[in-house]
Amino acid sequence: MTVSQKIRLRPTTLPDFLPGYDEDTFISTMSDEEKDRIIEHYSELMDQGKEEEAEKVFDQIPCDPSFILTQLVLLGREDFLEMGLNTADAEKAYGADWLDRFDVGGGVLHFTKG
Repeated sequence: MTVSQKIRLRPTTLPDFLPGYDEDTFISTMSDEEKDRIIEHYSELMDQGKEEEAEKVFDQIPCDPSFILTQLVLLGREDFLEMGLNTADAEKAYGADWLDRFDVGGGVLHFTKG
């Protein structure tokens, strides 16, 4: 049996339809120390005028799962994928197949779970 739900994207509703994801208790796939190290390296590169390289370094940091989902809804799948965001935390929060289970249309996220 397949259940389909239409969800208006609001941070307060995300935990209701995504089992296992609770923003208050979620632990990132990257430690705060590692994020700090990357941000420091990013800042050094920016100070040296190496903006492209700095951007690549910064993109190593996993984005917040709610931000990822918001970008998917706003941009659509194709444009979202072109951004090249680090989705490791989204995969941890929503499951490895999260992108295949979400369909975006009309500003609404359609979630199907089997």
